[in-house]
Amino acid sequence: MTGVVSQNSNGVGDAFSSLSFTAWDAVLALAIVVAAWLLSRLARRATARLIARVDGVSDDLRNLGARVAGYTVLFIGVGVGLSILGAQIQPVLVVAILFGVVIVLALRGIADNFAAGIVIQTRRPLHLGDEIDALGFVGVVRELNSRAVVIRTLDGRTAHLPNHQLLDGPIVNHTTAAVRRSEVEVRVAVAGDETSLAELLSEAVATVPGVLDDPGPGVVVTAAEPERTTATVRFWHSPTVGVTVTSSVVVVLAQRLRAAGHTATVLAPPPAAPLTPRAPL
Repeated sequence: MTGVVSQNSNGVGDAFSSLSFTAWDAVLALAIVVAAWLLSRLARRATARLIARVDGVSDDLRNLGARVAGYTVLFIGVGVGLSILGAQIQPVLVVAILFGVVIVLALRGIADNFAAGIVIQTRRPLHLGDEIDALGFVGVVRELNSRAVVIRTLDGRTAHLPNHQLLDGPIVNHTTAAVRRSEVEVRVAVAGDETSLAELLSEAVATVPGVLDDPGPGVVVTAAEPERTTATVRFWHSPTVGVTVTSSVVVVLAQRLRAAGHTATVLAPPPAAPLTPRAPL
């Protein structure tokens, strides 16, 4: 019985002697991991407070940045603890780097949108409530998040514009300036009296509600033909009422021209120039 106990004792002693760390090393490694865990919580809170000082950063961006900071501190602490226990830290770092590369490649679109979202929310080329024209959509900005800018289009649809595509392309902000210019084209069956026609159009458009006096409306004669005069009527209005004011301008100009005895066509917006046929080779 004694021999059996002695053999077992020797086996346990050999097992402990084959390990590359002592009990104090284990205690120190555990203390470092616990300290890293506490520091990771402090890092998350500090990062969240730091990001909160930046204007326009959404809650999900702040929370994501705080989590990344916390996990980074915890990962470093675990690595230091493993190195104290005698583990080769280089393979661990290689595996972590490879894993990170795979994650970055797999989530490249998310990372691009996240980085672009930070740029958009810090440089602030647009704000909530702005009317913008981007990526072929025109609408009012309703939400800014880490993935996309959400807008409500003029016809009532909801469009999610990816941040990185939005940042790479042109953004036309209709609300940044206090005024916006629109124009309509007028074709009148009259010739030889372009000055009087321009005065009539300018006076008529100035009476439309929503058309600004400063800067005031203007008329540019673009074509004077033997049987027809073509003019572009330009006027200024508030940025978000362009459709309503333009519609009123079309109605008022048509009524005023008919009352003056003119046969006319009023178009808004002006039609695109016709395609020029290719010359034969």
